[in-house]
Amino acid sequence: MERSNFLLGLLAGLLLLLSCNAELLITDMFTVQSGSSDGGCDTRLNPVLDNWLSECTISLDKALEKMDDYGQEMAVRRSMSKFFGFKIERTIGNEEDNPERLATFQKIRNYIDYVKRFLDHAKQRNGEPVYNRDLFWLHCDSTFLTAQSKTDRALDFQAKEMKKDDKFITIEEVASYQKALTDESKSKPWWSGKITDQNGYYFTEKGGDYCQSTNLGVTAAVQPLVQDADGHAVVKAPIAGIILCPYSFDNDKAPNSYLEANNLLAKGVALETAVPKSATLLHEVFHALHGDKFLSGDKEKCAYTPEPCPYPYIAYLIIMLTSDIPDDIAECMKLKPDDAQANPENYVFFIAHMFHKFGEEDEDEPWSIKKNWDFSMTRSKPYVYGAS
Repeated sequence: MERSNFLLGLLAGLLLLLSCNAELLITDMFTVQSGSSDGGCDTRLNPVLDNWLSECTISLDKALEKMDDYGQEMAVRRSMSKFFGFKIERTIGNEEDNPERLATFQKIRNYIDYVKRFLDHAKQRNGEPVYNRDLFWLHCDSTFLTAQSKTDRALDFQAKEMKKDDKFITIEEVASYQKALTDESKSKPWWSGKITDQNGYYFTEKGGDYCQSTNLGVTAAVQPLVQDADGHAVVKAPIAGIILCPYSFDNDKAPNSYLEANNLLAKGVALETAVPKSATLLHEVFHALHGDKFLSGDKEKCAYTPEPCPYPYIAYLIIMLTSDIPDDIAECMKLKPDDAQANPENYVFFIAHMFHKFGEEDEDEPWSIKKNWDFSMTRSKPYVYGAS
């Protein structure tokens, strides 16, 4: 099933885009759940999420800038080799002599650039945003989901009760819902429309309890369905839904900002120690934009997945893609190049490396880098990708 590929199509052909990055707020690019409980983000918005947005855009900018200096920066060449399996050479290749190498470099750069343009709230020449915020949801907990019984009346994405032969039908009587319940034996339906106006079923075991552990976040690919007059499902524009769990904000083991992260660094300190909390948002946006092109679930590395991914059939046809707790960075580095280039955490680590190496001091702003550090594998145990 195709997910999020329509987003990439918007950028095909090098559309002339305008960047609108003055005083951007997280609400510019996301439909953010309101309220201060049950998934609402009101208490997280200012300054936390807005600062996360700034950290993400500034660090993405620096990564792209330095990728363009590939031939002059050995640190970039080494980092791309470690995280993407992009063999160290003096150039990125060209159409005549090494078109495959050039295409690989451009693919990696484009994946990063798409995320940057999304978070920059990029606009077309007519002033309209490239990405419609109505197609990107943001929640700050999973508790907006309420458990349902499979024998409850089925609802569509307009919260209308579904019928067949003029009779109401239950959740388990809808073919796609039944398949979800059957294929994942522990799955049950969780409804999102009781607390929010975003109506849909998440078919998963934990649902509203998902964020009660140390999960950081999860992304869902959403395909709205509605029943027409003849009882047929009508597909509407795809939606990406991100849930940031409370632990992504409250985890005291992770630095609150790049400023704090940079202050933790000393010779030999592992890079993963210096990845700020904003990286969870960055990671999930890679999922939201790139969908099936990226690894998810048990195929994804450097991210802890405590339960099977929910099944992809609901009133909103929602697919949970991953739960994210950064793990051993070596897992990322061991991936084959094709997988490494499709693994979100590889991008997170690469961007963090570039920002600690090339970022600049900006007084006491959260994204200020007081001292630049390169990173390399230590030569003695325990082996880490440490500051040098």
